[in-house]
Amino acid sequence: VGEATGRTYNHIGVPDAFHPISHHANNRKRLEDLVKIQRYHVERFADFVAKLAAMPDGDGTMLDNSMLLYGSN
Repeated sequence: VGEATGRTYNHIGVPDAFHPISHHANNRKRLEDLVKIQRYHVERFADFVAKLAAMPDGDGTMLDNSMLLYGSN
């Protein structure tokens, strides 16, 4: 959902929104910013997975009893 909004990524050093940057036209700066945003998204997903792995659930963890799907543009 964040990709379709005007949300900027100032907190990771990218002052622009995802969608305009995704139309990078092979511009090196835009490509570098796109990588930063995508890395940020994957890191947040990894944090979520780690939380599930640390959360007891039945005989295992919440991660053991979950099915996850991560999509990318």
